[in-house]
Amino acid sequence: MLSNLEAQESQAREINELTMDAIVAYMKHQFGPWRFVVRERYKLWSGMQRKPGETIPELAARIR
Repeated sequence: MLSNLEAQESQAREINELTMDAIVAYMKHQFGPWRFVVRERYKLWSGMQRKPGETIPELAARIR
């Protein structure tokens, strides 16, 4: 992964010449913010449930 980071830079350097700040920033970009799949699915499916008194066409319009 660090080789890819260095390949993207305009000035090619050895991996050992990278600063710790550059490594940390790259790793945060690669592994930062995680999405919780279970929570995202819950939000999606809970929004698709039919409300009391809602017709099927109204539900379909809300989902779209």
